[in-house]
Amino acid sequence: MSTLQLPDETAQHPPRARCLGGIFLFALAIRWGYALTLLAVMGHEVLMGPDSQGYLDNGVRLANAIIAGPAADWDFLGSNPTMMPLFSWLVAIHILLAGAFAPLSYVLMQGLLDAGCCLLIYRMAETIDPRLALPAAIAASVNPTQIVLTGYLYTDTPFVFLVA
Repeated sequence: MSTLQLPDETAQHPPRARCLGGIFLFALAIRWGYALTLLAVMGHEVLMGPDSQGYLDNGVRLANAIIAGPAADWDFLGSNPTMMPLFSWLVAIHILLAGAFAPLSYVLMQGLLDAGCCLLIYRMAETIDPRLALPAAIAASVNPTQIVLTGYLYTDTPFVFLVA
């Protein structure tokens, strides 16, 4: 008596962990490659958009306040109440750790966050229809808007990551 053989679906698709790792590394390579190429070709200023200097100045003030000692009153929220404290803290951390290379450090960190966002997009698409997960993650990985915004010291990438 012959039995019906069902196709082995694992043979058609790579193991999930390997697939997710590949997506992450693919997205990260694109983002870091973009940022480092711009840096090499155009110099340090290319990482700074029109608003970036204000963000950097705010981060420097907060970093200086951290170095000076414990924050008094509401100073821990940052020196500019129009900016999200989390963002101000993030920039200040990069200033404290990387000094003059803070914009590059921040942009490389954004590449990590955005590559992680591609994984979150994979997971969201997977909950809708597993067949959409990989195409959605690839689309996010090569999305020009995401790639370009990770190359600037801006608030957009951390915001998108936290929303995702």
